[in-house]
Amino acid sequence: MRHLFLISLLSMSSVVWAAQDWKVVAETTSCDEKVQILAKEGEKYVLAVQGDTKTKLVAKDGSAFHENSMKTTEFETDLKSDDFKQGNPTYTFIQPSYVEGNPPKVDVYASGVKKRCKMEHTR
Repeated sequence: MRHLFLISLLSMSSVVWAAQDWKVVAETTSCDEKVQILAKEGEKYVLAVQGDTKTKLVAKDGSAFHENSMKTTEFETDLKSDDFKQGNPTYTFIQPSYVEGNPPKVDVYASGVKKRCKMEHTR
């Protein structure tokens, strides 16, 4: 009986831990390249994923990611990162406030060209 209780407790804790993991919060709908934004509640950065490449984006104002944020937050590629130094594409992700209800946007900078891509929430 104790083993059954212990197994149930462990499985419940793993479900709670998985819920706090990274998840796709937005993906492009209007660009040639598929870009996904992965985020974790309370983290000070998000990840832009294009193919097999992940790029860390930090908030301009230093705030943490919150899915139901009350203010618009811009996350951009860290200019000190290896991604920027190696000439990889860089990104600016605009997370609108929850109150506005606008869709998120991402700017992709590659080979000296800026593309603004529309996105949709994947809630």
